[in-house]
Amino acid sequence: MSDVFNDLLNDMKGKSYEEIDRIVFNATLSAYLTARHYYSEKETKIKIACIMLWAICADGMISSFETDVAHDAFQLVLGRDLSFEDVCKIIHGGTVDGTPVTSPQARKAAAEWIRNEHYKHDDLYVLLVTICIGLVAANGEITASEENWLRQLIDI
Repeated sequence: MSDVFNDLLNDMKGKSYEEIDRIVFNATLSAYLTARHYYSEKETKIKIACIMLWAICADGMISSFETDVAHDAFQLVLGRDLSFEDVCKIIHGGTVDGTPVTSPQARKAAAEWIRNEHYKHDDLYVLLVTICIGLVAANGEITASEENWLRQLIDI
């Protein structure tokens, strides 16, 4: 998997904001549809939203590029129309349908889910990693700390 991860990471570094936006949306749609084959709708929503929130907050700062890229993907995952302010509230409040998603327990569960997908459903695993890399890269760069976070997240 490390070859796939490195290819995804290097490829994303050269993408424009518009390309990243499209990649994250398409990966989120595919991940959502794929995950629904294996998990309940609520579990799928919460886990994908948690992963997205975690990626947006990976470097401890939230940029407008990250929230812009996340907007349509959050709307897709949550199944309802969201304003930009709603997305910011989700990011800052950290709840999806009343479930806290930025808590340490939720973050741990999301990370474990990503790692477990590597062994169970490799197609879903690659999509989840793509979402994380895209959201981290949304502001036009991937810092060393963000890259380290991604490597720890997927446990390679």
